[in-house]
Amino acid sequence: MLASKYRRCWLLLLAWAAWGQLPAHAQAPKLNYGLAQPQDPATLPQAQAPSIAPTRRAKVPPRTVLAAAPDGQFRLTQGWELAAANQVPAAGAAISRAAFSSASWYNATVPGTVLTSLIDQGVYPDPYIGLNNLRIPDTLARQPWWYRIRFRVPAARRGQSAWLLFEGINYQADVWLNGQRLGTIKGAFRRGEFDISQRLNAAGDNVLAVRILPPPHPGV
Repeated sequence: MLASKYRRCWLLLLAWAAWGQLPAHAQAPKLNYGLAQPQDPATLPQAQAPSIAPTRRAKVPPRTVLAAAPDGQFRLTQGWELAAANQVPAAGAAISRAAFSSASWYNATVPGTVLTSLIDQGVYPDPYIGLNNLRIPDTLARQPWWYRIRFRVPAARRGQSAWLLFEGINYQADVWLNGQRLGTIKGAFRRGEFDISQRLNAAGDNVLAVRILPPPHPGV
């Protein structure tokens, strides 16, 4: 069975974007990037209850868990890290190497969105409580992000064919493994798969790095 050859990576990363509709008389598309400057505070809604600031969680050393599925697949769900791409000057070839330091990165929640991870880590408050959503900048959806995980091949699977599967990414992903670029996934919630049989380090650490980019023209 084809699925029995796969080593599955479940990675659901959703970029938050504003979607709108152009007026019929528009002659050229306009990028839907919201306000060009902060809204007048006097026009914002007011809450009756005081706002409670989130508590920043300390970084926990990532511990990768390869969750075995009955069909011979494995899910990479724990051990991911996250960082804003503009805070990481290195390229994918370096980030996907074991020697790269990710000590300043956040622990990431996968599957989940970038915002899910930042809320879980106490960077931003829960947007579903009160007016907390006003404290979350919409710039989160307009910049690239890096995800990274380190894992080892199970001893019983060494020497076998291995495929890396992504169940859905929004909007674009550049994928790197052990210093080598695997390819790109592009399109809203598109799946992707890569044959990594010849690129795995069977006896040591493997590092997967995924650069997520938002839609180039949200709302168009």
